[in-house]
Amino acid sequence: MDSLLEKRFYEYLEFCGQTNFSTKKNVVFGNPDFYYKKTKLAFFIDGDMFHNKKIILSKRTRSLTFRKRLIAGLQRDKIVNKRLTQSGWIVVLVS
Repeated sequence: MDSLLEKRFYEYLEFCGQTNFSTKKNVVFGNPDFYYKKTKLAFFIDGDMFHNKKIILSKRTRSLTFRKRLIAGLQRDKIVNKRLTQSGWIVVLVS
């Protein structure tokens, strides 16, 4: 868990008695932050900085290299969500 939002989500799941989730990387395509493999439910905890179109396309994002990197991240998110959905997964984005 990297971000404060991920830590809070983890704490919330535990508070609700949900302890059978996994956070292992390189098991499910796209590396969801939390997932339930049996029910094919994947959670991606996305921060606004790297996943919010409004921020990426704003004038505050001046560096062309940085902007390209952020746009590539959005495109990768689309591919991951589509592939998981086509494989029968329910994808939940939390930001």
